[in-house]
Amino acid sequence: MSEPMKSSMFTGSNLLIKFVTAAALVSGAVAYTAYFLIGDGNISSDDINKIFDKALEEDREIVTTLCEENLNESAAVQAFLENNSDSNITVNNDVLDTFKNRCNDLLATTPSSSLGATSTSSSTTVSSNETTSDEVIDFDELFYEEYFNVKWYWDVIYWDIATDEIVTPYYQEIFPVIYIDEDSKEYQIITKAFQLWDDALDTVSFEKDDSGSPNAQQITIGLVNDIQDENGLFEIEWDEGAEIIKASIIIEKDLDEYFLTAVLHEIGNVLGLGDIRTRGDLQSIMEDPYDEIFKDDKLWEFDIKMIKQLYGE
Repeated sequence: MSEPMKSSMFTGSNLLIKFVTAAALVSGAVAYTAYFLIGDGNISSDDINKIFDKALEEDREIVTTLCEENLNESAAVQAFLENNSDSNITVNNDVLDTFKNRCNDLLATTPSSSLGATSTSSSTTVSSNETTSDEVIDFDELFYEEYFNVKWYWDVIYWDIATDEIVTPYYQEIFPVIYIDEDSKEYQIITKAFQLWDDALDTVSFEKDDSGSPNAQQITIGLVNDIQDENGLFEIEWDEGAEIIKASIIIEKDLDEYFLTAVLHEIGNVLGLGDIRTRGDLQSIMEDPYDEIFKDDKLWEFDIKMIKQLYGE
């Protein structure tokens, strides 16, 4: 399948997009034939269980795959529930917990031979910035949103700054942007941000694209005056192999001392990292909302550990 399967646009803390598809539900363009008609908004545990049971009757394998790959992703759970209820569903922590419990029960009763790839039993949920090198971060547990288990498979990822307008990769939405030249402080900060992520990875590098071709950049970043109470947003496009192929970032220009922090955070998102709830026991650029302004010349250790794990280093 060469065309994009899914694409998502996010702000610093809220899902903005009009389209999210649970990975397991798009394989073969599966559509369940029975719907439970419920009111828009909140959904009860009983309704969740009814939808889940009916989906199991329709195709147990697809539901099992969904549980394996998207257990803690609120967007995937929302897509699953809405696709099978014909309603607009609000996914809060209670809904997510109910869904996770059903998934855990299902996976516990599913023979290991039918689960596909063997899962590791050594995964450790990291709750502190002081981690040892052999600890594995549980991304599904750590990230509360905007994590989709996708990443780039390029050795070199090219980036550029839009000078007139930015066109998002999947929805082809057009945003007019503010022109900045290479001598501007914003240009220098964006360059530094990509270099910091470059320094954190051994197998992936970032290069400024100077070809002048709008199709050459894998990551395009643009500056705007205002993003409706948000510091930045991004859109990523990936294929059926979970490989990111295009991304765009839009940043509010006048963020003053927060500008570098915002740019680093959005780059982290388009590299495949999700958002972490603000907490006091770790230091991460992926916290949302930001708990600390980034002013260093090296990414924080926890961010380095996360990106290295994501990219198999």
